[in-house]
Amino acid sequence: MYSKYATELSAVLHKMDKEPFNLAINMIVNALKNEVPIHIFGNGGSSATASHFVVDWKKSVGKILGVSSPVHCLTDNTPLLTAFANDISFERIFAEMLLISAKPGDIALAITGSGNSQNIISGINIAKDLGCITIVLTGFDGGIVGKMASLNCNVPSDKIQIVEDVHSTFGHAVVNSLLQQNK
Repeated sequence: MYSKYATELSAVLHKMDKEPFNLAINMIVNALKNEVPIHIFGNGGSSATASHFVVDWKKSVGKILGVSSPVHCLTDNTPLLTAFANDISFERIFAEMLLISAKPGDIALAITGSGNSQNIISGINIAKDLGCITIVLTGFDGGIVGKMASLNCNVPSDKIQIVEDVHSTFGHAVVNSLLQQNK
């Protein structure tokens, strides 16, 4: 069972276009070095991945560069998230959170399997309106947000587990890049 899954994962990693991932990693690394705010968001497992990125990037950037990393996951503040969901709508949770925290030149990084969740679409729309650089990690065909964002890092698989695994490697590649650049 594991061998079959590992073979599928490896095949996707080998066939996907890595150039958008390289560009996005460079953009994130430069933002971290220059203390540019990064707003990360996603639903479900993608939300957990966003939180994982924040842990790794805050801890690593502080250790490696000696600066505070202004990176945060929009789903880490559950009371604020549920207040927007209750008072406005679930479809607007990320848009509303970006409206109170993002500014021109910030990075908005959305993580999504399908690229078609309305709250992700609304978040990317607002981020663009605010003048943020928009990066999306997508799966499947990239969905609607894959066409909207400044940069779409797409995992060409229709298996959400494969997509989520590859998305996780993005966060680790950012840390690895920082480590390599600061030897």
